[in-house]
Parts: sequence; structure tokens; C-alpha cells
Amino acid sequence: MKQFRCPPLPGGSERRLRLAGFLLLAAAAVPAQDAATIYTYDGEGRRLEGPRVLTEKTEAGEFRSTQMIRDINGRMVPSETIEERVVSKDAEAVVLERVVRRYDPNGTPLPPERIRFEQRKLPDGSVSSVETRLRADLNGNFKVSEVVRTVTESAGGETRSETRVERPSLSGRLEVVEKNVALERTTGDRTTGSTVTDYVTMDKRILAAKA
Repeated sequence: MKQFRCPPLPGGSERRLRLAGFLLLAAAAVPAQDAATIYTYDGEGRRLEGPRVLTEKTEAGEFRSTQMIRDINGRMVPSETIEERVVSKDAEAVVLERVVRRYDPNGTPLPPERIRFEQRKLPDGSVSSVETRLRADLNGNFKVSEVVRTVTESAGGETRSETRVERPSLSGRLEVVEKNVALERTTGDRTTGSTVTDYVTMDKRILAAKA
């Protein structure tokens, strides 16, 4: 069984472990079955055993990653399972689908989340991507919880990405709640970037509706 060492990183252990799971899932060289134990270190350098990650790759190219932790009785129980597959892929577009299944501390399944990612090259050379998140209710019915739309343009050493985040309103319609524009400039070996974010509050949406 492989062992991975995760040094202290900003953002907390939850973010670090989720990232590790995604990296394992996305690796092109993942064998048919693999297992790894993630270890963390406290401020005094003592090694702490973390979750165990089991990764599988099917003949169809689908990935499945299960993160196991110990419950209060010391048993290994699942805490999160990620399933990912390529829906379609060609020279102009790629569509991926990911299903995230989370569990409570006792290993009981919670409502799953489905994430669909679409990326497409546009005729003008820009790239459009849409990430749609759907969450299931207690009856297993999926509803859209968030849509993130991004258009990226590159020209003359400058890359500009404009992103819009949409979430359902009280009426159930998708409304923009956040906009941001990210600029990245490359000059020689130096790259600089900046991001401007505008959070669209409920007050702004009410004023826009009355206008």
C-alpha cells in the first residue's frame, strides 16, 4: 500500500484531502486498482494517520475513488466516493461527469451530488466552459444548485477569463449571484495576474427586477 505525506497547507485538512482524491482520480496512469494511505503531520512533526484512498479504473476508462476513515469504534468506513467518466470528447469539445457520494461519520450515505463539466472551443478562438452542479434531495431527485459559466480569451500574451456564477432564486429560476474577471499577462518569464469580483446581492437583483 502506498503512503502519501501531506505537509500542513492553508485551507485546512478537508481541502487538502479532497484535492488529493481529485489528483488520484485524474491521474492518467492509475492502475486498475490501487490503494494509498494519506498521512499528515502536526506542528511538532508527529505523523498522524489520515484516510485511506481506494482507486479503481474500469476498462471503459471510468474512475472510482473511495476515501475511507475510521469511525469512533475504529472501523474503516467510507467518507466520500467519487465516480468520474468521460461522456464525450472530440477536437472541439469535451464533456465530463462526476458523481460525489458523501457519508456521515458512521458510513451512512448522504444525498449525492452530480457535477457536469463541458468545455468547448468557439469559432473566434475563445474557450467556453460550463460547470453544472446538481444535488439530490432525500427522495433521490436531482436539482440544479449552481451553474458556473466561464469564457476565456487569449491574445498577445494576455489571458482574460470572465466567469458568471448562477444559483436558483426563491422562485427556482437561475440568477447571477457573482461575476468576476481575471486577467493574466505574460512578459518574458514573468506572469502577473489580477481578479475583480462583483458579488450580486439580493438587493441588486431586486433593483434590477424593478428597473
